[in-house]
Amino acid sequence: MTAGVARTLAVAITDVRARLRRPASAWLLVALALAAYFTVPPASGSYGLFVIDGARARYTSEALAFATATLLPFFLGFFGFYVVSRALGHDAATNVGPLVATTRVGRVEYLGGKLLGSTIVLSAVAAGFLVCILGMHLVRGEGPLLPQVYASYYLVIGGPCIVGVAAFALFFECVPGLRGRAGDVAYFFVWSTTMALALEPWKGQPSADPGIGRLLDYGGVGFAVAQTIRLTGSPTFSIGYAPHELTKPPIDFPGLAFTPAALAWRAESLLLPLLLVLGAVASFHRFDPARVRAGVALGRRSPLALAHALARPLTRGLLALVDRLDLASLGPSPLRSVAAELLLTARLNPLFALAPVLATALALVLPPSLLRAAALPALVALLVPLLADLPTREKEAGVSGIVYTTPGLRRHLVPLKLATAAAVALLVTGVPALRLLLVQPGAGVSLLLGSLLLAASCVLLGIVSSSPKPFVALALAFWYVALNAGAAVPALDFAGWSAAATPTVQIGYALIVAFATALALAVGRLQSALAD
Repeated sequence: MTAGVARTLAVAITDVRARLRRPASAWLLVALALAAYFTVPPASGSYGLFVIDGARARYTSEALAFATATLLPFFLGFFGFYVVSRALGHDAATNVGPLVATTRVGRVEYLGGKLLGSTIVLSAVAAGFLVCILGMHLVRGEGPLLPQVYASYYLVIGGPCIVGVAAFALFFECVPGLRGRAGDVAYFFVWSTTMALALEPWKGQPSADPGIGRLLDYGGVGFAVAQTIRLTGSPTFSIGYAPHELTKPPIDFPGLAFTPAALAWRAESLLLPLLLVLGAVASFHRFDPARVRAGVALGRRSPLALAHALARPLTRGLLALVDRLDLASLGPSPLRSVAAELLLTARLNPLFALAPVLATALALVLPPSLLRAAALPALVALLVPLLADLPTREKEAGVSGIVYTTPGLRRHLVPLKLATAAAVALLVTGVPALRLLLVQPGAGVSLLLGSLLLAASCVLLGIVSSSPKPFVALALAFWYVALNAGAAVPALDFAGWSAAATPTVQIGYALIVAFATALALAVGRLQSALAD
């Protein structure tokens, strides 16, 4: 073993150990175990995992392995990135990075170790999901369990996705302007766009003929669609929790043939991850203070930085107005505490001052149908980064110890965060909700409930995980699923943009908001009692 390889492995092993000790990895394994259970519905029910022309595919090893391996990239793409990101940022915050920079570990060796570490962690997560699916096969399978079939399908379909997600995480950390919370949100939209382009939507319909989309198909979705069409001869199929016709008998999925052409397709999908890694190596500052300052200066010219610059004068005006109101005259009241938290939010994120103005303008200018269908999804997506850091920003800034010296603050911190999160959400969506209440009351009620749902879940997930990442990942994933479901699934219309939620659905979301709020308060009291 050469010295360079040894140093790369040392970086990778250290990174894996650090990541596996974090609660996020354990939470992801728990989430995937639950996903495995719900992914494979009972064979006797009216829903199936893999449905072709209205008929359910029999739960053989080939069918279950193919369908679950195709769904795995969605789980890894949605959540895996947030588990393996911030590796370089953590090293910089703990001063490990500058220390490594003084050693003989080169740029390629360090980044190669980080990439390898992320790949190992994601592979471990995929292996955990596979073990859960094997257990589900024993419970609901309709044929012999063939572990070698599962292993080969997961390797060919899921392997490039694991490398792709790890490469995205590395690239976003090395490129100025893509680090931090803005990069977390931007990745979600980049990932969903590349996954869609892999299906070559310009063709108008799915095709079994490979095309240029294979170069973006690290997730394997295009490969899965093409293989299904080639093996079954039908472009009408569904992979996931889909209804099927009980009058049609189950069909046998023949399984994949790993021909040289099929393996070449999956190999070509590694081109995008390779380009991302090369871009990361070219952009990495290796903790050089001069290059770090240059990267910060470049980040100030990013689109997000430009938006912050445009919003900053409005923020200054708002703060000046509040200073004239003299909040101190309110005394030590809850209202004063919430107002102070809102001011801090505006100082840390000038976009917060711009968002209510933009939302109000859209609510007053757009017709209700366009406001509901086009503006609401954008406003709800904007709420995610505005809320994400609110419950954990003291800990991330390293000032929790100072903040907790305020008498009684620890005991009242969670109620304060809940009230502030609700205020932030309603300041952004309040005027659009009022407009909709006048013309489409159902959509207006759903928007208010959805805003409170994001606020409560943000605080709950933040205090449980001590990180904003779980909220960002889950909120954007739910937003994506609900947006794609549209009016077809009223239960997913949590924010009113489809105007499809029934009163029963709205009552359900109200109960979820109440439960999340109560649970957050209970966890906060428990943490306060343990700290005392």
